[in-house]
Amino acid sequence: MKSKLNIIDCTIRDGGYYNKWDFDNKFVKNYIKTINKINITWIELGFRKLENDSSYGLYLRTEDKIITNLNIPKKIKIAVMIDLSDFRSNDNFKELVNLFNDAAKTRIDLIRIACSFEDINYLGRVINILRKKKYKIAVNLMKFTLLKKNEILNFFERAKKYKPNLFYLADSFGNCSPQLIKKIGMLLKKKFDLRYFGFHGHNNCNLALKNALSAIKIGFHWIDTSVMGMGRGAGNLRLEDYLKHNKLKLEQVHLKKFVKEFMINIYNKYLWGPNKYYKISAKNNIHPTYTQNLLTEKKFSLDVIFKILKYLKNKKTKTYNPDIFDTFFLKIKPIKIINNIDHKEEINLLCNNKIIKNMKLSINNSYKYACLNYSKYIEPKFYSFVFLCNPYRVMTEINKLLNLKKKIIVPNYEIFSNGNKKKLNLIHYNFLNKKKLLIKKKFSSFSKNLVIAYAISFCLSQKIKKIKIYGLSKSSENIKIIKNFKNYIIKNKINSRIYF
Repeated sequence: MKSKLNIIDCTIRDGGYYNKWDFDNKFVKNYIKTINKINITWIELGFRKLENDSSYGLYLRTEDKIITNLNIPKKIKIAVMIDLSDFRSNDNFKELVNLFNDAAKTRIDLIRIACSFEDINYLGRVINILRKKKYKIAVNLMKFTLLKKNEILNFFERAKKYKPNLFYLADSFGNCSPQLIKKIGMLLKKKFDLRYFGFHGHNNCNLALKNALSAIKIGFHWIDTSVMGMGRGAGNLRLEDYLKHNKLKLEQVHLKKFVKEFMINIYNKYLWGPNKYYKISAKNNIHPTYTQNLLTEKKFSLDVIFKILKYLKNKKTKTYNPDIFDTFFLKIKPIKIINNIDHKEEINLLCNNKIIKNMKLSINNSYKYACLNYSKYIEPKFYSFVFLCNPYRVMTEINKLLNLKKKIIVPNYEIFSNGNKKKLNLIHYNFLNKKKLLIKKKFSSFSKNLVIAYAISFCLSQKIKKIKIYGLSKSSENIKIIKNFKNYIIKNKINSRIYF
């Protein structure tokens, strides 16, 4: 590696957006050995988040004991990242003191603070806490391509007063260009020493390498990479591309061995990397998480994804909002008449999961079965009802449901005022996105727009005695949801039982 240039490899921290930071010990240890062999000094091991959710892997929190157990070579320096937005509230800010030990008691050398332009007011107090603990600090300005050049300059001038060690430009949307990097670099050069500036590039437009080289040429001394580019959305600058550009042949051999043994299977599962959909999101300032979710969930055809992105480009999608489809696509109309189903004894909820293909179902009992969303795993003759609740499910699956000729239990969205939907056999039951679980005759509320929560709520509103659920994965989140409903049943003395 060139002595004046520092590479921070972010494979685990940024790659965790795909596998929820759930990297096993063997993977991480071999990754570190490989990084050591190719003479990269810095790795960013993960986030240090406040959440302690068991559905996420170890590197969402990257606790000191985890780092210690890795037996990392002394010459490797460790960075972790925090989100400044996590510490805007006073309660969370107070937790920051306990989130990190003093630097002398850990292997962490650098804390990088992911910061938006709007959150600059919270930056000083966070840096002060970390400074007292003797950490080196980097301030990463996210989404800088959305800002005017004077806003970028003002941000770093203000951040400089808090005396961080490094400053970073993070191309969050992957829509930067080499020309833009040069212009911003020339502007910053008048006020700053660019040896303390870094660039984190995303590869939506296949420009991550060119952008990094432009940053290096103008004087930046810090560049981020990841193996195979693994990172949120289209991913980052591929470490392979950087090694190849610098003709580091032995380093390429070591990396190829690691990729073949450990990375290919992960890549084949998640398939990150630049494509036309990420390019569309970059060109239209659509937050990459929308595109990543649409592609990785595999719920929609590529044509439908294109239509959704076309819709999103006209909306305020620079910040990710998981409820955007609820907010923008469809509005719910009040229900005037309560729709009832005919039986009260038992209903079997079939989740859209391939494990239910082996269930033995009878056509004679189809009235006892309901499918959650459109399913390719169950023949329609075996069920009488379909639960549908998520707005973009409604938008994209409505034509398939027209052909099924089933009773569809769904919120009373305005879309059903359209005359083209008269062929549907609808039972309306509304859903509200509220923190508190509440079940009424005409509507229910829950913290997330989930079809399983919607279906259980409807069944309880209908006073169905036995609610049996098949094919629902036993993740910590799902277990928590079911427990929530069981507690609701007990508290409200409802004569129903859930079997899961």
